Amino acid sequence: MKHHMFGVGVVAIDPTTRGFAYAVLEGKKNLVDWGLIHVLLRSDKNILSRVEEILDRTLPDLLVIEDGRCTRRRERARRLIKGIECIAKHRKLQVVRISRAQVQDAFCPAVTKQQIAEALARAFPELVPRLPRIRKAWMCEDERMNIFDAVSLALTALSK
Repeated sequence: MKHHMFGVGVVAIDPTTRGFAYAVLEGKKNLVDWGLIHVLLRSDKNILSRVEEILDRTLPDLLVIEDGRCTRRRERARRLIKGIECIAKHRKLQVVRISRAQVQDAFCPAVTKQQIAEALARAFPELVPRLPRIRKAWMCEDERMNIFDAVSLALTALSK
């Protein structure tokens, strides 16, 4: 593993309606950084330039993205995932695509997003303040859930 600003290994990026969530891990047990990036002018170009900033800051060995090809993700999220993949290829950065099914397999018996988020909060107590409350059927998904999605993508890739 290269040693950079943090000596980072893995960055996972998960597009959101307002930008993206990211998680930076150095091995399976060390969550180095995480967060939500909101982009005011939400063009693909602006969002992808913010992704580049994260990659410049962390210089990962591996980039993890959701395998959005067989998913209910919106067209825009799929387009952003493709754009992120292009950035990685341009940087000669290894990319791993992880499906929701692979995440569920990795976290079994936890299978729902909420159960997986709770398992991650137990593994990384620093995430507890970000843990969304249990969602009722009529509620929109809490945007903070994307942070947990990014962490789960990274850990699933590291478990392979």
